[in-house]
Amino acid sequence: MRLLRLFVLLCACGGLTPAQALTPIPDTRPLPPPRVWIPPAEDLLPVQLQSVSIHIDSQGPLARTWIELSFHNPNARVLEGEFVFPLADGQTVSGYALEVEGAMREGVVVPKQTARVAFEEISRQQIDPGLAELTQGNVFRTRLYPIPARGNKRVALGFEQLMPLREGQYRYLLPLSFDAPIERFEVQALAHTGDLRPAPASPDPELRFDRAGPAWSAGFVRRNVQPQRELAFSIPAGAAPAVQIEAQDTQQPAWRSVIASIEPGARRMAPTAESVRVALFFDASASAARRDLERERAVLQAWIRAANVRELWLVPFRDAAEAPRRFDVANGNSAALLEAIEALPLDGGSRYGSLDLTGLPEVDRVLVLGDGLHNFGEASPRLQTRSGHQPGVSILLATQSADHQRLQRIATAQGGEVVDLLQLDAESALAALLADERRVLAVEVTGGHCEDLLPKAGEAAPMRLVVSARCEGESSLRLRVGNTQASEEFAIRIGESSPAEGALGEAVHRLRAQQQLQRMAAEDRPDTEAILALATRHGVVTPWTSLLVLDRIEDYVRYRIAPKEAELRAQYEQALAMAPKPDRSLSERDRIDRLLSGWAEFSRWHRQAHPWLETLLPQAASAELALWQARAARDRSVRAELRQAQTLDKRIRTLQSRWPREGSDARTRQRWEREAAEQLELLLALRARREALPELPRARSGAGRDAREDDAAGRQQAAMPSPAPSVPAPASAPVDANDMSLDQIVVTGARVSEGADEDDGDQSTPRAEIRLQAWNPDTPYLQAMQAADDAYAEYLRQREAYGDTPGFFLDAADHLREVRGDAALAQRVLSNLAELSTENTALVRVLAHRLSQWGSHALAVQQFETALAQRPEEPQSHRDLALALARLPQPDYVRAIELLWKVALGDWSNRFPGIELIAAHEINDLIARAGPAQLADTLDALRIPQTLREPLPIGLRVTQGWDADNTDIDLWVIDPLGESVYYASNRSTSGGRVSQDLTQGYGPEVFTLTRPLPGVYRVQANYFSDSRQSLTGPVTVQLEFQTGFGTPDSERQATTRRLHDVRGRIDVGEFRVGLD
Repeated sequence: MRLLRLFVLLCACGGLTPAQALTPIPDTRPLPPPRVWIPPAEDLLPVQLQSVSIHIDSQGPLARTWIELSFHNPNARVLEGEFVFPLADGQTVSGYALEVEGAMREGVVVPKQTARVAFEEISRQQIDPGLAELTQGNVFRTRLYPIPARGNKRVALGFEQLMPLREGQYRYLLPLSFDAPIERFEVQALAHTGDLRPAPASPDPELRFDRAGPAWSAGFVRRNVQPQRELAFSIPAGAAPAVQIEAQDTQQPAWRSVIASIEPGARRMAPTAESVRVALFFDASASAARRDLERERAVLQAWIRAANVRELWLVPFRDAAEAPRRFDVANGNSAALLEAIEALPLDGGSRYGSLDLTGLPEVDRVLVLGDGLHNFGEASPRLQTRSGHQPGVSILLATQSADHQRLQRIATAQGGEVVDLLQLDAESALAALLADERRVLAVEVTGGHCEDLLPKAGEAAPMRLVVSARCEGESSLRLRVGNTQASEEFAIRIGESSPAEGALGEAVHRLRAQQQLQRMAAEDRPDTEAILALATRHGVVTPWTSLLVLDRIEDYVRYRIAPKEAELRAQYEQALAMAPKPDRSLSERDRIDRLLSGWAEFSRWHRQAHPWLETLLPQAASAELALWQARAARDRSVRAELRQAQTLDKRIRTLQSRWPREGSDARTRQRWEREAAEQLELLLALRARREALPELPRARSGAGRDAREDDAAGRQQAAMPSPAPSVPAPASAPVDANDMSLDQIVVTGARVSEGADEDDGDQSTPRAEIRLQAWNPDTPYLQAMQAADDAYAEYLRQREAYGDTPGFFLDAADHLREVRGDAALAQRVLSNLAELSTENTALVRVLAHRLSQWGSHALAVQQFETALAQRPEEPQSHRDLALALARLPQPDYVRAIELLWKVALGDWSNRFPGIELIAAHEINDLIARAGPAQLADTLDALRIPQTLREPLPIGLRVTQGWDADNTDIDLWVIDPLGESVYYASNRSTSGGRVSQDLTQGYGPEVFTLTRPLPGVYRVQANYFSDSRQSLTGPVTVQLEFQTGFGTPDSERQATTRRLHDVRGRIDVGEFRVGLD
């Protein structure tokens, strides 16, 4: 099975001007056709779009569109796809259906977190539900699985919109562009316009409307066609400046939802100042490549001349803003400016907090060219000059995929407007930019009773003004729109016309709810409970709700989701009546008791004394001697090494005999431990020499056993010493995790920590060291960057071939940072991870971990906040953010502990066993770092038990997490004596411990050890299994190495590794531990 991405970019567009009603819109960047993305390395035939069926139903300003597509898989294997559909501004998803066992099954709107949990749990049972979500930029996305081998898969999407009203005509437009013929192409349009016949506005002669009962109908079916033109028609609306559509509330029939579309008269041209100074913010992020940049530049050039702009400050921004550049554009001389804009590399993430006037001279106007798709760093603009002036803000938009709500908030906050260049010709766009400001001056109920009335007085009035309300009986509204120079009044009477019924009536209720939801979502602190209640009641897909399709009735019952289909609903209600009540979740007290039980065992293990060098070193020396003796019996060349082994064994046995006497006194014990560490160093060096010897030919021992079996047995003996001490251990002071020299951390290989001390040459006191295996893939793009004089320019060239691969940006960013020493360019390149895929939480986490690894903790926090908003149902989202907050220059320990306590007490569906204990230990560490007194109020308010607050210092800690769901990657730690600790053998003789095995994705798995042995600890990742149904690329592993954990002086290093074409164990790093 392989992952595909189905980019379906049919879009219903509105907002045409009178000029466009006469001529087609010139489009220099036609919309791509529906297509399937397949990884270039895969030997797969393209998935074919086999049929398209489009059904349109309209009444008044409202249009409903239902598109059903059938995809054919010509390959001999089952495939998985992702169906992506960018919606235009003002369009609302009204339905979604997925083929299940040959029939189309409709999705149900449910809270997004409920949908995610249901989808993940059911998918792990090898059952295939459907999940559709609305992502950033008003993009609809759903998973298509399975697309049968040499079979078909159908998916359908419905959306609603208010068509723009211009000169008494509504205009419906659906651009069509396909790069291959379609076997079957069907269009059916229905218009409820009374006696007025709709008129085709597209060049298609078959789109002709005829009477169909009380409505007008047009349509056709074609075979083996390749549509290349828009589907468009005009609907007469009369000469009224305000046209409405109403729907009766089925539960309260006296009430109606009303939606009115108002077309204010043409605005006056604003008087032009003698000297206009402008700040131009240009979004030069990677997503800018999807904008119609030629159209942007044409309108910008015309506006500079028409608005009499003299001085312009250009501020390109991506992951960060570039330094402002001043241009003299008097008399429309904009050639240098346009040339500078065209030369900008379109690269990196989008930081809309870069819209900042505080670093610029005073300006009279602000113009923004961008798509609003913020994904990196601070999001809030600061569009107030240093003097306190708030200039007007206009935004030019030239792309279908955009965050329309963000752009509207930015523009209307200061009396401006978003000018959509895909819906306006250049003349109309220029007029909108030059027109004076217009606002809603008054909104009032002049008769009857209405509530939830929008817009509010004082708000900016765009070219298309939508009024929504819920009114009782016959009511009337009055609106006044304009400014201090001129204004217009509009009257709306409700309850006098027949309401829309059926699906159109439901659409009216949905659109009214959508108007409210947009306002609620735009608040600084959205009321998510109120949003969920309104969205689920009316079936509106929002950032907080999703559409879910389930296969089985028992799954609908389990999650208490009523299916839409009447037959399924009857089965659901019958099964629900017989179903047992859901299991009562554990109380907070029960969860705390369960946590404390695990903590008692965990802390007891780490506080007790475990065998150390006084016991383990003699056993290891004896085992090593036996191996050299076995080798020397067949290989005379190693006699010198055998003598060394004999000498070492004798010295270590002598050292062991001194332990009862010297181990009881602190001063002599320290000297004994140092001497033992030196002997261990010699023993490990001798072992390394033996392991490097070539393998001897097979020979039978006297007992008839293969000599290699003897050698293997000896290795096992050396690696697994007996836990029983060979001599009585003297009473001594409690073990201190800081006895080891773990305060100096040096990372070698891929990344080097700043300020690491140089080796002082003292062999008796080896420093503590962490070595990470360098990730240096042998890739053509890195070779090209290495050879280039301008590595960034070469990166831009290589991006053409590798720009859809996350690993390319990770590798290129590392090269720019570590080899070229350019941290700013490295961050820009790395931030492309935020641009690669809309709301891809795995990539967000990879980006956040790398930023944290680089020390950019504030930026990492913002990315982890995004991951939490996208995946609140996963404990890793809370834990990642908590740890990042604790690493800020001014740590936010309070919120960090609140988040970790939620992880510790959460109900994670038994999917992440042991994560509550990991979170509790991390709370314990934060208390030690911040000081118990500083956090006392927080700990008391959360009712965190005293036993979790008591210090539990750990000498060595390794944490491994990964970015893939349904993937099992095991943490292995091998101590200096060769003993391996992992999920199946999770306790080591010297006191090491590995947390519970997490087999369903993400981790973390954690190794902890109170008193490390001197020597090298090897860390490995074992890629055990991968049951993902979507193979989206190499898994990225995050590894964190810590010393002195649970003390105020802990040290940390982190790295990431991608497991590409890897199965089994790989080395990822090592600790080197020495005595003080």
